Amino acid sequence: QNVAFGYTNGAEGICGPAIFVAGDKPGQDSPSAILVKCPGRKDVGWLRWLRENHRLLLSEEFDCLSDWVPISPQLVQSADKKKKWICFPMRLFWAKTIHKAQGQSLSI
Repeated sequence: QNVAFGYTNGAEGICGPAIFVAGDKPGQDSPSAILVKCPGRKDVGWLRWLRENHRLLLSEEFDCLSDWVPISPQLVQSADKKKKWICFPMRLFWAKTIHKAQGQSLSI
C-alpha cells in the first residue's frame, strides 16, 4: 500500500506519532495513521502528494514530516469471518547480524 512512498516488506523505520482525524478521540477511536520515520531517506513523497492532491499541511512548519511515512490501518477478518478488527501492518523487531555483534556485550 505504501510502496509508492518507499515502504515494502522488510523496510526499516522508527515508529512515531499516531494521527487522528478531527473529532476522533484518542483512546476511543483508532488512529487514521501512524507515522514511521525512514532513516536515511529524505522526502519520500507523501507530504508533497498530500499538499498537491488535498491541499493539506501546507505550512512550512510541517516540512519536518517529509521523511516520515504514514502507515494506514487495515481491516482484518478471522478465517471463519465471524470477527473483524483493525490493525496496522507493522512488526516490531530488533536484530543484529553475527558480524556486527562480534566482540560486543549485549544485554537484553
